[in-house]
Amino acid sequence: MRLKLSLIAVLIAGVCAAPVSQAQECCWSSVGPPLSPLRVDRSVFSLGVFDDGGGPSLYAGGEFVNASGRVVNRIARWDGLFWSPLVGPSGTGVNHHVRAMTVFDDGEGEALYVAGDFNRAGGLTVKNIARWDGTAWSALTVQPPLDSGTIHALAVFDDGNGEALYAGGRFSIGARPASIVKWDGTTWTADFGSFGGAYHDIRDMVVFDDGSGPALYVGGFFTQVGSQPMNRIAKWDGTAWSPLPSEVDGGNVFALRVLDDGSGPALYAGGNFTHAGGRLVNGIAKWDGTTWSPLEGPAGVGVTGEPVAVVHDMAVFDSGTGPALFVVGLFTGAGGQTVSNIAKWNGEAWSPLPGQGFPGLSSDGYVLHAFNDGTGSALYAGGRFSIAGGQPADHIPKWLCLTCSTRPDLTGAGVLDADDFFLFLQWFADGDLRADINFDNNIDADDFLEFLDLFAQGC
Repeated sequence: MRLKLSLIAVLIAGVCAAPVSQAQECCWSSVGPPLSPLRVDRSVFSLGVFDDGGGPSLYAGGEFVNASGRVVNRIARWDGLFWSPLVGPSGTGVNHHVRAMTVFDDGEGEALYVAGDFNRAGGLTVKNIARWDGTAWSALTVQPPLDSGTIHALAVFDDGNGEALYAGGRFSIGARPASIVKWDGTTWTADFGSFGGAYHDIRDMVVFDDGSGPALYVGGFFTQVGSQPMNRIAKWDGTAWSPLPSEVDGGNVFALRVLDDGSGPALYAGGNFTHAGGRLVNGIAKWDGTTWSPLEGPAGVGVTGEPVAVVHDMAVFDSGTGPALFVVGLFTGAGGQTVSNIAKWNGEAWSPLPGQGFPGLSSDGYVLHAFNDGTGSALYAGGRFSIAGGQPADHIPKWLCLTCSTRPDLTGAGVLDADDFFLFLQWFADGDLRADINFDNNIDADDFLEFLDLFAQGC
């Protein structure tokens, strides 16, 4: 025992108050308590972050019923350690799929707005959308004027009359097909023209300034608004719709995101289309306000796969080397490189997300979102897959790049000292998930030995 204590004292003294080094290691990790049953039992379609006053938490929505063995009914809250249900006055979760969520202040404080194709939330009667304030569900004071259909996207936009919540999808108002409605906290507005073509779905929305002022861009399956041609993307400036000067062709738009790769903010569109502005782009393209351009790799353009490749979502995330665009969907190539349904674009080149011999996800990915659960900023992925980076993932893993400052520096002080060491001992003894240093979802001797090794290196 005396020898062990002496060894610990040497380890602590050797790095006491020493700045941590910054070597980086990236890996996939499951989301859920170690040794728990299936973390999420079916597909995840939507992710969002909301602070109910007790700190930010990640919310996941989709078609799943259970999370870590608990009945949650299609939506659950992750606090970094455990999944918990959203319970209402006479029920838990919602009665059908969750497709979208965002935070909006309707005048009564910020709340998480959750949308999809459900009509019950916490046991309350709703119409495709409900409000969660962190402790309770509530229906909106006025239900949306929807008679059937699905809300696929939510976005907050100020059209000059104050911030409002826009809901896009494929639904009907009476006998009229509709694609977008607006909620200002007291009133719904539905007069946004008729989206048409073979389909009229809106699948995503984002606010982007192309140099003429912020506007709401919507993407989907439509080919016209009213009598005006608008192929899959349209711009709403608060008073009127307008098309982009050049079109997206050969498929539909599923995702929109804004990234500044160092050359200024640009709008990125993802989907299963083949061309944009007359150029071959294969599922993803960049709009700088004037011109479409492809995302090219050394041996290919955009994303590829058989029989067809599709981008379902995109997220901006900084893994330690600067903000980059992460892309998820169903594809096996990106810029000519072999990937598996997820890839990274840094503004100049494509790269896979490394794992243990497997460069991505085992099946369709539907959604991405950045969140820090206390172990460092990470990129969370949701979808239909069960494996990520060669490890069991159960529909929602996280991908993070660790430096020594996010591993043995447990206090986040920027130095390694006795405080870090004894905090690890406490977590390890308690079986706390934060002691899972090697991220294999087990707390065991391997974690203890890896911590000692990293701590001794001052790394």
